[in-house]
Amino acid sequence: MGLLDKRVLLVSTWFPSERDITEGSFVLADAKNLQKHGVNLLVVHLNKHGLNQTETYEGIKVVRIPLATSKPHSIVKAAVRVLPYIKRSDLLHTHAISSLLPLVLLPFNKPWVHTEHWSGLTTSAHRLPAWKRFILPQVLKVEKRPDVSVAVVEFLARPLRKIRGGKDTRVIPVVVPSPDQIVPRPNGKLTELVSIGGLVPGKDPIMAVETLALLVEQGENFHLTWVGDGPLREEVETKISATGAPVTLAGRVKPQEVPGYIENADMFFGPTRGDNFFTSAAESIVRGRPVVAGANGGHSEYLDPKVSELVSEGSPENFASAIKNVHEKTKKMTEAEIAATVGNRFSADTVATQYMDLYRSLLTH
Repeated sequence: MGLLDKRVLLVSTWFPSERDITEGSFVLADAKNLQKHGVNLLVVHLNKHGLNQTETYEGIKVVRIPLATSKPHSIVKAAVRVLPYIKRSDLLHTHAISSLLPLVLLPFNKPWVHTEHWSGLTTSAHRLPAWKRFILPQVLKVEKRPDVSVAVVEFLARPLRKIRGGKDTRVIPVVVPSPDQIVPRPNGKLTELVSIGGLVPGKDPIMAVETLALLVEQGENFHLTWVGDGPLREEVETKISATGAPVTLAGRVKPQEVPGYIENADMFFGPTRGDNFFTSAAESIVRGRPVVAGANGGHSEYLDPKVSELVSEGSPENFASAIKNVHEKTKKMTEAEIAATVGNRFSADTVATQYMDLYRSLLTH
């Protein structure tokens, strides 16, 4: 059965806009990929920015509806607004747990797919902020509603299955397109590292700075460029000044500029405290860059030990050792050999086929 005559409504609280061009970039990538493969798609962006308009964003038709997830009246208003779009669709596809909040109030009988990304499902409850611990039991109940839930890695699928009981829960990865041509690593006298992510506690940029400072003390010649911004910027800048660590903060960049930063590096370094898919690590591997990262997350499912090292006990000493080990064991490998360790498992065609097969199965039952 073709999907050209079926109307798919994608509802997400995460989607890029003029207010934040990086928010939900992976949801945009999925939407563009599905539309390219013939899916008749409309996006409803339930947004925290107060945007209330219909527009075409990078080729995708988007209806933007304001939603403040902490305000009950806003949730009700958004639910009323989104219901007509659901009724006119043949299949509903939601992204992110916050998108479910208005929908649980609504009476509808449509095939429903939900893709989950929330790191709170894989974070120990005691590590969550107090307000998240309070609402967690109520929020998790809404995960039971969709007909099929999709996790981007098995690491996230496991807690989802516990919540959903016997209901269908599957794994479909994020789209991480391979480049048309792989750019060789710089391989200069200075070994370039890159990290991509917010300057936030979970990404642990302070650990990155301390690791680079230690490498200098050990007589090593490494430099790190950190791509991204966030609330820890001032603290990170202070740490760089105090230690003299060879770290450059590139700040926030456009999504299309990220590949260039990866290609200008010899290796990806992400001292994360916990991630689900860890898109930037996957983006680095498909571009032929080896990876050193924190071990907690779903990236362990696709990172081959031949081209990576995951550090379970995060410390500058352990990360510095891992960086030197990975640099040594991969320096004679070609970029194509590194990229081949993941093959086409994250390609646009692979991911689109999995979603379209899922859509067809729901639409024919």
